[in-house]
Amino acid sequence: MKKLLCTITIIAYLLFSLTGCAGKTMSETDSNSEAKLNIIATSFPQYDFVRKIVGDKANVTLLLSPGLETHSFEPSPKDRIDIAKCDVFIYTGGEVWIDEILESIDTDDIELISLMEIVNLLEEEIVDGMVHDHDHEDHEDHEDHEDHEDHEDHEDHEDHEDHEDHEDHEDHEDHEDHKDHEDHKEHEEHEEHEEHEEHEEHEDHEEHEEHEEHEDHEDHEDHHDEYVEYDEHVWTSPKNAIKIVEYISERMIALDKDNEDYFETNTKKYVEELEELDQLFRVVTKDAKNNTVLVADRFPFRYMMNEYGLDYYAAFTGCSTQTDASPATLAFLIDKVRDESIPVVFYTEQSNQKMADAICESTDSKKMLLHSCHNITQEEIDKGVTYISLMTKNAESLKEALQ
Repeated sequence: MKKLLCTITIIAYLLFSLTGCAGKTMSETDSNSEAKLNIIATSFPQYDFVRKIVGDKANVTLLLSPGLETHSFEPSPKDRIDIAKCDVFIYTGGEVWIDEILESIDTDDIELISLMEIVNLLEEEIVDGMVHDHDHEDHEDHEDHEDHEDHEDHEDHEDHEDHEDHEDHEDHEDHEDHKDHEDHKEHEEHEEHEEHEEHEEHEDHEEHEEHEEHEDHEDHEDHHDEYVEYDEHVWTSPKNAIKIVEYISERMIALDKDNEDYFETNTKKYVEELEELDQLFRVVTKDAKNNTVLVADRFPFRYMMNEYGLDYYAAFTGCSTQTDASPATLAFLIDKVRDESIPVVFYTEQSNQKMADAICESTDSKKMLLHSCHNITQEEIDKGVTYISLMTKNAESLKEALQ
């Protein structure tokens, strides 16, 4: 009996010990793997914005590799998998690949944030001397070709009608040679035939008009979609940056209520820094002797110029596929530097700087960087570069350029 009780006691102890160990392991696992939001940002500005808000309370990943040119970026298969698994996906809205990605994955459980849906957008504009893509010219040539074809079709239609009129006249002469009864019978058949033809022609005409209206409507929509292009570089205005940060903060709080106070504190502090940045730009532009900026490169600063009332000349639009300026554009920019005594010629990060060098060699101007903040290099990451530090440097460069 004692032996049986001892055995039962040992078994009970072992069961208790195993249960206790299992419970302790689960508890450690839970505490060591605290649930965090997984956030992916496509470009540096939104990456920097969101990490200032969430701090160490979320995992934030920049999709672009350091120094990678954003306009030529294509997501890898791994990138696609990571996006499909993330909790929050923050993108600009102008990425050429974005629609295809989002349509290919299940986004029901992903918080999607597009910067271009948060602020008021500005259209890409073509200023004097700027090189731009020739799609519009090709479209006009296509329209001219269609007009020419329509004109030829119209002439062919008139020739066909003239031929039919001639045949009708010959039929009429033959008709007069018949007997009265046959004349009457043929006349009735002729009237019925004409009514039938008129009815068919009327239906054909209506179908033709409806077809033309449908084509005109589609052409109008295609024209609208193709040529109304909005500038995607919305963050180059600190005022826009504030709106974006506040919106992202609201969404993060909605997704992680446990860290609401932490997010709100970080957001308030960061917005104050952005407001100081905005004031710096206002002081620089208010005290400027002139208000014209020249960028011998793509021009991703539309929102910055608009916010602070600056004029500009540039070689290309912000999203242009062009990289080499025409001799006419280069000559135009050189003339502007000379005529308006522009002291600084800007280039953007990742530029080959050839155009800026050519202009500076022909003038007494100075070459300087104006950073679009799209992406940063590994060296800049190692130095702890931020959106605010890049934009502060831009304000200092503008101060020199506007003197």
